[in-house]
Amino acid sequence: MWVMLTPGHTWGQQAIGFTDVHGHTVVFTPDVMPTAWHLGQAYSLAYDVEPYTSMITRRWYLDAAARLEWTLVLDHYPNTPVMTVSANEKGWFDLTPAPVPSP
Repeated sequence: MWVMLTPGHTWGQQAIGFTDVHGHTVVFTPDVMPTAWHLGQAYSLAYDVEPYTSMITRRWYLDAAARLEWTLVLDHYPNTPVMTVSANEKGWFDLTPAPVPSP
């Protein structure tokens, strides 16, 4: 397990990650992007402590997730919270529901 700082929503906010038994990196996405509806670059929460920092954090967080092939768990997303990230042709990112492997 490991943690990394993801500032913007709050100053000390962290994402928690681990490698599962299948060798996939799984990262629990904090409030820098609590749901799939907050994927957009400028989609910050109204009560973010630092909205600009949150926007910058979301960019590098999604870039790392796409490059390193992380599986993300969006803890506040009510439908399918397990997602993969890929860069799109518009210079941003797309989320795709990820299959959840059996133990």
